[in-house]
Amino acid sequence: MDEFLEFKSQYPKTDADKIAKLFLLEHGLTDSIKPRLGLERPSGGSKTPMPKGISQEDVKRLRVDSPRLYEKMLRTGKLNPDEII
Repeated sequence: MDEFLEFKSQYPKTDADKIAKLFLLEHGLTDSIKPRLGLERPSGGSKTPMPKGISQEDVKRLRVDSPRLYEKMLRTGKLNPDEII
């Protein structure tokens, strides 16, 4: 008790309950301490990975709407016919 009172005198304006908890923690007198819960794990967003490559609809739209860009992408290798989904 004397040790606690000496510890308590270091924190004159703090609530006694908080001082008691701090005393118990610092002296290792607690056996079970509930872990504090942090932030929730992020749960938003897509769970399935995005498919690799370009879909057939996108290729068709690119070929019809901007044929020059389509040809340029084929020549530079940005559009690989093997990767079309």
